[in-house]
Amino acid sequence: MRLFFGVEISRNLGEFIWREIKKSPIYNSPWRWIPARNYHLTLKFLGETDEKLLGDLKEAATRVVSAAGAPFKIRLESFGAFPSLSSPQVVFYSINEGSDKLSGLADGFNREMESLGFKRERWTYHAHLTLARIKKRLSPPLIENLKRIPSLPEEANQQVDSIILFRSHLRHSGATYEKVCDFAL
Repeated sequence: MRLFFGVEISRNLGEFIWREIKKSPIYNSPWRWIPARNYHLTLKFLGETDEKLLGDLKEAATRVVSAAGAPFKIRLESFGAFPSLSSPQVVFYSINEGSDKLSGLADGFNREMESLGFKRERWTYHAHLTLARIKKRLSPPLIENLKRIPSLPEEANQQVDSIILFRSHLRHSGATYEKVCDFAL
């Protein structure tokens, strides 16, 4: 099973973000957008995982979520890219409000999963919503359009009240995600 821990983006917020993308000068770009129904924030990617570990994963996730405390609000804001807007491979919206809580959860999952034999992430967690992955070099005019994408307005927010263990199914048409387990904050 290909698994990861994450936060589901609500349908309302996903549809709002998609409407904002459709208004932007990059909507008709030469890449495939991630569909709004697949929007999520990854906290810890596990990869291929033996089903026998599910009990241990659930116990560890319960500890992480219990330590995190109460539900909290997240707000998406600025547009960005990894490694940079000048040479994008992944385009995203950053999380402004709530990024500290998400970082704390990511750190907790890193610690707990490392104790179960999963590799610790080598980079510092950056809370973001991936919108697309770019496989080809972009033209200078398209890169300039990326740099002009405005931040999202205040209403690009939602409450986070649970963390989900997702199963990822890879298909030629793109990934689909299935909830394996839900952990309430």
